[in-house]
Amino acid sequence: MATPVYPVFLHLARQSVLIVGGGKVALRKARGLIEAQAAITVISPVFAAELAQLPNLVLRREKYQSSGMIGPDAPQWRLVFAATDDPEVNRQVAADARKCQVFCCRCDASEEGDFSNASVWRREPVVVAVSTSGASPLLAAKIAQTLTQKLHPSLVELAVLMDSWRAIVMAEIADSQARATLLRQLVGDEMLRALHGGGTTAARNLFESYLAAAKSGPPGAEEKTTAPD
Repeated sequence: MATPVYPVFLHLARQSVLIVGGGKVALRKARGLIEAQAAITVISPVFAAELAQLPNLVLRREKYQSSGMIGPDAPQWRLVFAATDDPEVNRQVAADARKCQVFCCRCDASEEGDFSNASVWRREPVVVAVSTSGASPLLAAKIAQTLTQKLHPSLVELAVLMDSWRAIVMAEIADSQARATLLRQLVGDEMLRALHGGGTTAARNLFESYLAAAKSGPPGAEEKTTAPD
């Protein structure tokens, strides 16, 4: 039975991340980390052409040595990926990371590392991640694809709007009950219908009316949250 996992989304912008390996697996990891705006260093004696062409990477063309992790001049890594095609090297990378108390992903044996990546679909600010706890990454990708194909585009549009609306609500509505009710209204049926039928202009107009009502009157009834037909 697969080891239970704890899902989490990390803020890695400008955080130091090490990838050991220069092939296709390292390429996939690097692409995802670039999207997260991490500060990425890749160590490998050989780099795949596509990996070498990626932006914002520090490439160190050398064999991995433990000093790159635990030496006195080694950076303070936040995450490490052991992504070579040599299990012994990956094992050493994971062991060195453990000594430094840094989480390491063993890409060749996820159960022997500290974490594994989910299959990810991203359309900012929405990120959908699916894991099968290492049982089948291909199945995880299929499940993610199935889920996101059914994700109504208006829900993504609403997430973009909520990115700014939430800050306004938190700043302008002092009463916690009124604030909670308003936040529920903003993702309720009426808002989704407005967005689906009238676009962002209709949604913003409805937001303004909700906000005015929340400022002047008692909280309204809760709304059930469902996607539009």
